[in-house]
Amino acid sequence: MHLAFRFHVNLVHSYRGDTTDERGFGKDIRVIRGIVRTLDEANARGIPVRGTWDIENHYSLATVMPRHCPDLIEAIRRRVRENGDEVEVMSWNNGLVSAHTAAEFDAAVSRAISHTDGAGLRACPEGCLTVCSGS
Repeated sequence: MHLAFRFHVNLVHSYRGDTTDERGFGKDIRVIRGIVRTLDEANARGIPVRGTWDIENHYSLATVMPRHCPDLIEAIRRRVRENGDEVEVMSWNNGLVSAHTAAEFDAAVSRAISHTDGAGLRACPEGCLTVCSGS
């Protein structure tokens, strides 16, 4: 039996505030740390679990994560390297991709892969995707 785990890392919530506590993105940070810990514990027990991560780039990866949870950037990088986790390209700015014109779509994907602010996913020499951030 195979299960597919895909984790959405997006620290933008219109219904919650932009704070580090449980009312804001602090809750997300706590949950994501718990997911990483659970995956690591399963791997340590010999269970070959992997995660697939989609990360909103501009706000989460370039702004919030380097400042409030750089450990998660490193943990996801490590999991990609050591456990075969995957990181999927998401919209650079959390935009509605299905409503983009072709030019807007190309720009959003290009920025999500590599952007001048340092946030994005960049192909590493081994062919995997590496999480990079402005930090």
